[in-house]
Amino acid sequence: MTQQTISSNELFKRLEAYKRAAKFLASSDRLSDVQQMENILTNLHQFRNKYPEQEALIAQTLFDIFDRSYYYSPEYMRLRTQVSVICGFASKPTNNMAILNQLMDRMALVDKPENMLYGFKSIAQRTIDLYDLGNYKEKDPNTKTAYRLRMMLHMINDSLKRKTNPDIKWLHENAHRLAESQPTFKKFAESFQKPNQPKKTQKLFPKEAADAFPAKASMRRHIFSHSYE
Repeated sequence: MTQQTISSNELFKRLEAYKRAAKFLASSDRLSDVQQMENILTNLHQFRNKYPEQEALIAQTLFDIFDRSYYYSPEYMRLRTQVSVICGFASKPTNNMAILNQLMDRMALVDKPENMLYGFKSIAQRTIDLYDLGNYKEKDPNTKTAYRLRMMLHMINDSLKRKTNPDIKWLHENAHRLAESQPTFKKFAESFQKPNQPKKTQKLFPKEAADAFPAKASMRRHIFSHSYE
């Protein structure tokens, strides 16, 4: 796939136009305006894929719109904006740790994380993967990223009202991975419940049918007292 390019000046003009439109829409609670806001945010996430060399600038526009909505939007507009920004990063992941750090800062502001647990889990998983595989702890001397990840796992844990065994396993395993990647958190995994281990069952197959279906005592006496001669 050939990456498309765009001049910084042209991209800046487009992003400014989106920000002006979002600023106008942010204070509205009309459904049509909410849908327009969602369309703007969807287009911006598509820009991230289309112009990866400009991802940092595009992501900052997304965060600026998120921030304005957080302070100035009615509840429904704020919620839909948060969902569009966060879940857009979940469906179109980034490998940029600086962007992920800014994203996690915004995720901490979400009123109802239980409404977007898929996005939270997906972003937390990707960030832990990058932190682990890239040996990111060497670039995280003050453990700011690790603390953000710890906060994310606690938020996800608190938002899961009824945890299934896969949920418990996911939380424990990722807490353990974070603890291994960042020695400061060596006991972090202990704060999460361990998943239940499936019980091992062993099927016993009797060698003889008589062992499986023992005859009544009276029948056994009849059989062995009968003469076949």
